Amino acid sequence: MNEENFPRGGRRDRASTIEQTDADKKSHKKVPKRKDENLFAEKDGSSEKKKGKRSKSEDGGAGKQKKSRMEGDMVGKINILTPTTLNKKSLYPGMLMLGYVKAVHNLSLTVALPNGLSGVVEITNISTAYTESLQQFAQQQEDGGEVESVASLGELFHAGQLVPCKLLEGGGPEDGRKLNLSINPRDVNGDIQATSLRHGMCVYGSVMSVEDHGYIMDIGVKGVQGFVKHKHAGRYIQLHNKGHTLCVGQLLMCGVNLEGDRMAVLTGQHRVLNLIIDPAKLHSLKMSDEADVAFSALLPGMKVTATVQKVVGEKGVVLKFHSSKGVVHNSHLSHPAGKYTQGQEVSAVVLSIHPLVKTIHLSLLPHLADYTGVPTPLFPGVGPSTVLEAARVTHADKTQGVFLTWQDKLHLYAQLHNLSDKKIENVALAFKPGTTHRSRILGFYPMENLVIVTLKRSVVDEKLMSITDIHPGELIECTVKELKPKGIVVEMGYRVSGFIPSIHLADVTLTHPEEKFKVGTKLKCRVLEVNRKRSRVYLTHKRSLLNSKYPLISAMDQVETGMVLEGFVSSIQKFGVFVTFYNHVQGLVPRPLLSSEPIPYPEKVFYVGQVVRCKVISVQQAEGKLKLSFVLEGKKEFGAREKIPEGFKVGECVKCVVAQKNATGLDVEIGNSGKRGFLPRMHLSDSVDLCTALWEKYRVGDEIETTMYWNKNKVAILTCKLSLIEAAKEGDLCKTFGDIEPGMMLPGAIKNIMPYGVFVEFANGLFGLVPNQYGVDKKVPDLGKVYRPGQTVVGKVVEVNQEKARFLASLRMQDCYHGNTETGLDITEAHLSDRQKLLDIEARAEGMRGTLARIPVGSVHKVMVTQVTDLGVIGQLESGVKVVVTKAHMKGVEVGEGESVHGAVLYIDLNKQCVEVSLLPQLVKDVDKRTSAKNTPEKAKVGQKVKCVVLLVKDDYVLVSLKGHCRGQLAYLPARRHWNDVLEKFQYEAGQENAIIIKRIDGETILGSLKVHEDREKEDEDRVSHIPTHNLKLGDICTARTRKIYSDQIYINISGTHGRVHQTEMLDKIENGTSPIPGIKSDSEVKVRVIGFREAKTFKYLPISHPNLHRAMPECSMKPSILAMETLPPDFSCTTGRLDVGSKVVAFVTKVTGQCVWTQVSPSVMGKVHILHLSDDVKVLKKFRLHYIVGKGYNATVIGVENDAVVELSFCAKKVEVQEGRPTRGIVTCVQRETGLVLQLPDGVRGTVNLTDITDHFQDSPTTGLKKGDIITGTVEEFNLIAKRAVVSLRPKRKDEGEIHDPRVGSVAELKEGQVLRGYITSLSHNGIHVSLGHGVWGMVPPDAIIADRSLDHTTDHFTVGQVVTVKVKSKAEDGSKINLSMLQKDTGVAVKLGKKKQRQRKRTLSSSSVGSDDGVSENKKVKRQRSLSAGSVDMEQDAEDKAVDSDVEEDIADHVDLPVMKVEKKKKSGKKKSSDDNSDIISGISDLKTRKISESSETEKGKKKKRKKKGEIIEDKSQDLVLSDKENEVIVKSKKVSKNKKDKTVKTAETVSQEVMEDSEGHDSDSGIEVKVMSTASEKKPVLDVGAGFSWDTEFKIPALGSGETSDEDSDDDNNQPQVKKSKEEIRREKAEEEKKLYKYEMEVLGGDRRPETSDDFDRLVLQSPNSSLVWLRYMAFHLESTEIDKARSVAERALKTISFREEQEKLNVWVAYLNLENMYGTSESVGEVLARATKQCDSIAVNLQMVNIYTTSGKMEEAEQVYNNLVRKHSVNKNVWLKFGEFYFQQGRSDSARKLMQRALKSLDMRHHVDVITRFAQFEFKLGEPERGKTMFENTLSTYPRRTDLWSVYIDMVTKIGQHDNTRSLYNRVISQKMSAKKMKFFFKKFLQFEEKFGSPSQVAEVKRKALQYVEAGAE
Repeated sequence: MNEENFPRGGRRDRASTIEQTDADKKSHKKVPKRKDENLFAEKDGSSEKKKGKRSKSEDGGAGKQKKSRMEGDMVGKINILTPTTLNKKSLYPGMLMLGYVKAVHNLSLTVALPNGLSGVVEITNISTAYTESLQQFAQQQEDGGEVESVASLGELFHAGQLVPCKLLEGGGPEDGRKLNLSINPRDVNGDIQATSLRHGMCVYGSVMSVEDHGYIMDIGVKGVQGFVKHKHAGRYIQLHNKGHTLCVGQLLMCGVNLEGDRMAVLTGQHRVLNLIIDPAKLHSLKMSDEADVAFSALLPGMKVTATVQKVVGEKGVVLKFHSSKGVVHNSHLSHPAGKYTQGQEVSAVVLSIHPLVKTIHLSLLPHLADYTGVPTPLFPGVGPSTVLEAARVTHADKTQGVFLTWQDKLHLYAQLHNLSDKKIENVALAFKPGTTHRSRILGFYPMENLVIVTLKRSVVDEKLMSITDIHPGELIECTVKELKPKGIVVEMGYRVSGFIPSIHLADVTLTHPEEKFKVGTKLKCRVLEVNRKRSRVYLTHKRSLLNSKYPLISAMDQVETGMVLEGFVSSIQKFGVFVTFYNHVQGLVPRPLLSSEPIPYPEKVFYVGQVVRCKVISVQQAEGKLKLSFVLEGKKEFGAREKIPEGFKVGECVKCVVAQKNATGLDVEIGNSGKRGFLPRMHLSDSVDLCTALWEKYRVGDEIETTMYWNKNKVAILTCKLSLIEAAKEGDLCKTFGDIEPGMMLPGAIKNIMPYGVFVEFANGLFGLVPNQYGVDKKVPDLGKVYRPGQTVVGKVVEVNQEKARFLASLRMQDCYHGNTETGLDITEAHLSDRQKLLDIEARAEGMRGTLARIPVGSVHKVMVTQVTDLGVIGQLESGVKVVVTKAHMKGVEVGEGESVHGAVLYIDLNKQCVEVSLLPQLVKDVDKRTSAKNTPEKAKVGQKVKCVVLLVKDDYVLVSLKGHCRGQLAYLPARRHWNDVLEKFQYEAGQENAIIIKRIDGETILGSLKVHEDREKEDEDRVSHIPTHNLKLGDICTARTRKIYSDQIYINISGTHGRVHQTEMLDKIENGTSPIPGIKSDSEVKVRVIGFREAKTFKYLPISHPNLHRAMPECSMKPSILAMETLPPDFSCTTGRLDVGSKVVAFVTKVTGQCVWTQVSPSVMGKVHILHLSDDVKVLKKFRLHYIVGKGYNATVIGVENDAVVELSFCAKKVEVQEGRPTRGIVTCVQRETGLVLQLPDGVRGTVNLTDITDHFQDSPTTGLKKGDIITGTVEEFNLIAKRAVVSLRPKRKDEGEIHDPRVGSVAELKEGQVLRGYITSLSHNGIHVSLGHGVWGMVPPDAIIADRSLDHTTDHFTVGQVVTVKVKSKAEDGSKINLSMLQKDTGVAVKLGKKKQRQRKRTLSSSSVGSDDGVSENKKVKRQRSLSAGSVDMEQDAEDKAVDSDVEEDIADHVDLPVMKVEKKKKSGKKKSSDDNSDIISGISDLKTRKISESSETEKGKKKKRKKKGEIIEDKSQDLVLSDKENEVIVKSKKVSKNKKDKTVKTAETVSQEVMEDSEGHDSDSGIEVKVMSTASEKKPVLDVGAGFSWDTEFKIPALGSGETSDEDSDDDNNQPQVKKSKEEIRREKAEEEKKLYKYEMEVLGGDRRPETSDDFDRLVLQSPNSSLVWLRYMAFHLESTEIDKARSVAERALKTISFREEQEKLNVWVAYLNLENMYGTSESVGEVLARATKQCDSIAVNLQMVNIYTTSGKMEEAEQVYNNLVRKHSVNKNVWLKFGEFYFQQGRSDSARKLMQRALKSLDMRHHVDVITRFAQFEFKLGEPERGKTMFENTLSTYPRRTDLWSVYIDMVTKIGQHDNTRSLYNRVISQKMSAKKMKFFFKKFLQFEEKFGSPSQVAEVKRKALQYVEAGAE
């Protein structure tokens, strides 16, 4: 038997048992493994077996016998009662061991085991709950939905923590694998039975989940869970977990608490164990010695009290505990073995358990036996390679080594081979006890609390032992070890290596470094960077850095402003140069600071690796940013000025010769001057696509005939752009800033494209900014999609800032283009000419490029197909040239690989060396026929009009094939009508047919122009040329005749001059609801006065000084007041609003919205009338849409002026204002169950109604019946004029206050201690119940003051928010900040009624489901009755009181909220009677159509429907619009009956109406398909602020008068906190009044829009006043974006998200959408993803993602939008709308096939009830965006299954009608009227049929429809 003890004897050449340090990893040396790695093993030669031949069986013959042999050997070798140490040979899979967490990595733990062994715990072996959390996290990230964070291993574990482990694999005599461990409690404790658990037992458990009251722990025992209460875990969390709550997967040492029934313990009936994790309690918790613990219940880390049974010499001791025996090796004894006696009682801990031989190892070391779950540092102040002075020898053994101590706190051990560099004959003599030695730490054995050291002098004196000894900036001598392509590997010390990159080998770049550096060469280097995570050291050998005298910077905190530093260039960008110092400290030198003179091309001056000296300008340590400058005093600047050629003049043309090529352009020699110039690559041609090709063509020595001086900056900058050269010849170049004036047209080239605009470079280095709004005519989110750097443009100067020497320009076509089609032809012709020259040059070359260039466009060639893809075909010509055929050019052609087909060449791509070919049969046939014709075919001629088909669309031209007599000829159309036209090409697509006019022919090149463009140019010329001149002047009074009359204006004729009179200029006063237009007859005579002039072409108003005023159209007025003036005022203008507050005007309605009515006050001024200012009659306000008709005029008063174009009006006769103590009207904008109502009051005042201010008699849920949009009346109790906040009460004013059941509490001062009153519950928590007693008065009822002799911890189980409770005021703080209340019956005299959660939920379900019930008992009463019954105490008096209160409450509500009240009665109907009524309706309907009038009965019926729809209570299904729009595509049927009293008075809400409609349909076909939309108040969504796709960052924001859904802020108490000033009362009052006056004036200007905030402080004031208004925050963000401060805009967004109340979901959503817009425009894809992930967590995931889709779609990022949709349908696969929007997206992108596949996926995921709707919507998409025939097929298939679905028939018919197939529509109508349906439905279809025939049919067809209708009626009567 091989007994293993302490090591003895034997010389070792390598320290294989030493723990590998960081230096070992850098050495890259392979250290051979030693077979015996046992630190404490004896080296006894007698125990070793002699080597010999292995038998056949030993050679591993049968795999099944391997494990059994191993087990047999293990049993034979191990004596379970002999103290031994663990080694790799004795390990066995399944073995349990106690481990010590040595290191925590991202995906694993490194665990130290006994005897220096080490293992790895993978992240999947932590715990089952943690693994499930990781899997869920990964799935959520893949789906793109809300991601719940998972704690990292660094948060769960700490170095020094003890953990029990189970060996999964590794170990054994021949196993060289790493030890793979598991700490999962289900692996470690899986063998424990529930009956084996004992009180006081120590187990390790993992947090399984976090619950409301504590933590559920997984202890691995089957059928048993642990539980730790929050209050029991608090001490551990605060003291040992840094205050953080426990996380899922966290492993804790737990004590089992089984105090209680012993039988439950013995039978294992404890399914939930109370566990103890407090270290103080664990220390005192012990298992009883009498406890019978089974062997399977023993665990590593378990504490036991044992008795010494035997002392085995110096090897250790044998212990007995409970019913087991174990051994302790002397390495785990706290004292020498000889000091222990038999029978001695000791405290031990289980160290390891061998499952096969039942061996138990224990430890008596204090750091293990006394461990209570808190990691303790074992080796403080020292680390690997630390040198320890004066280590004292305690014991020396020739077979083991030397044991030492250091400062009596560390135990050291030096092995025999680490004692000396020389051989030691006598160890005991050389190392006597008490002697001291220098030592160096090599490693640690934490389980034995032992430090492994070496005493070798060579190792102790070594300077570098590991990477931790190296610091950035220090000088190091090293030796070349290996040469690599990217640098040199050097050796710096004892197994420590470094790397010198190639750019750091010398100050200059070395071409052949191997000639200078040889292996073994000694070098002196300086440390650049030490990367300890990757164990890498980077060095530099640059002499300038080695000898640098400047500070060595290795951390950002070492940098100070003004310091001069030396570093090296690490990166060169357009905006500047990055300089890197030591330890990767990096700074940026912006381009302006590179030199005192501008350096436009930094790459020509600097190079990577260049050593530079710079000065620190600014330091931002928090952000890690460093700003530097190369401009130093006394130092020669970079890029010193070169001599400019004599006679340099911008705009002068010169010849030049190419001297050198570089990546950005050409260095040229100018003429014979010998001076150098620079020709940028983007200036080689006007065509950006040809610039690169021309650059590649030029060679050194080539002569360029025509170049022009463009700019000078260090060197002369030249250009070859012909457009700029021509502009210079015509004198259009502006050479100095002083010459620039607004309106000038300047040619230039785009220099840079930024998120906020485009910078354009003009002549002589002038730069102008084109903001986004001036980039293109249509809004484009990213100008980089349409413009490119180097593109030639013409900019119109719109604004010049002389002080800052800046100007703004516009590139919009409307500003720069005036309809001349010749400009586009010139651009196209110039491009084709340059391209042909390039092809001619390439054609002279040999090889593939020459062959490619010689192929003529339009020629027919044979194509061999080599590959067929989804996008088209790839092939080659017979000459070997590559061919590409797109899918659009192979329609009707089926080809396969290897086949040959003829094609026509369309385009020659020199860059990709291929040709684009068309395989269209007709095109190939026409071209081939023309080229092979014997007779000369007829050709196109200039001026001819021909039709063409688009073949190819490029950036500079459009290739088309001509038709008619020109068939077979190709022509070119301009892709740009102007240099700035970037959108024209998007109007073309392959296959499109157009009519063109041939404009130019040059050989075989034909240029044409679209006929519509030519016609438009001609019309513009005719429009101006035909306008007669006139001598009219401003103010002239003329007699005119009416020429044309329109709904809002009349055109007049003034002596042959055409003019206009707008309806707002006709009357000074009008009868409300009328219009003056009907009273004016055509060709009648009117008297007018000229008030302005408009341009005939653009209809823009012209100033009176305009030179073309005599050709302009006069704008006139018929107002008596204007005509009565002798002369117009000098400042009179019809283009600006001359209105002041109080002015009387006539306003004509133009638009009616849900919030206001828009009107026209003058031709250029709009008026806005808020709902509350429409009328004094509340009834009119509730149905204002019916009273205010578009086109009608009303007398109005100006009450506010927003700007010159918009004013605020009022239609009310009386002034509507908010005053304290007076009644007011308001609109409910938000209903909050826990706080009350939010109102919108007149003049933009926001009001709040507390729950206690709704009625005089409190009842549960007082907001029931109130909904958003209701108009209510109340009394203003408090009003803050500056903040525009008001407190409103709906309580009626009563003369006798005694009638009030619940008096109003206005402040805390009105409360008295001992007062009993009622209030509303506002929130419930474990701290108690929050009760609202009045506006701003809240109190707290603690849990022990609710019910006597009982503390309610879970108040949510018994109470609800909004419930009325009776309380008594126990106490209140002096400042009113805290009010203590009591609900005890002994205090209030009212019994507390408790309800049960489950019963309450069930009751609500039953109540909501019984829609048609006639029971008049309200839901609140049912809930209240249930609560009283469940509590077991029914207070009859209270119930009676409640009944008496109910009626009064309802009357109070009805007084303030005009809700329709009616009785619900059952309708008794007769089927026959209804049928006859319907038949008569059909006949009357047909007669109505014949006479074109609406009958009175029909009008009444439609009026009822409209009223219902206007109220939002019910929306009847209009079949033709059922699924035509997104807003009407959801068929929502929600029913919820809300009863209001017990006296047969119920509020008729959407639910009751829905019930009546459903009853109406009884007796008819059940599958008739008439679906009713019922929109309940719960389903109403808040109005969404449109900041998604339509959000504009460059638009000035306006603060609304009232933000939707905002809660009021309490500002009234701010004055109490102001410090007192020692001044007289009169001074204080005067100063305060003056300050408030100024503040009020300022705030009114800001909020009213008259004063725009100009600074951040202004916006800060705004957000303080309206913290929940998203518009204010968005306006703040836009303010920063205007000054390109992107980071500040982001910080504002973050502030907004933190500030806005969590209740304001819509406001937060608005900010999130704006934030996403910001990141999409200015951020990266990663930043967008991060913001999107955060937004989906805090807001509705679907809403946020749909907004993200809109953002991506608007910005042209279709792939990203598709990815968002994919994530949506994966996560919300049961949501029908998501699938429909995704399908519509595919159709809009032209991807019909993808949409059809998506429909199949949707049908598999959605419920069957949604299938019909989905198929119908996709069929509509086919009609609108896809293939109508396929859509017809889908409708036919659906109708075959549901033939009586009227909605399907209606939509199908409408779709067919819209595509113009009238015969098919007629057939469908005949089919549907032949169906058997109810009379009501048949009437609907007959009416539609008749309307169709009257519009598209003939009189005979109309008569036929009437005949069929009459036949149907007669058949029904019979």
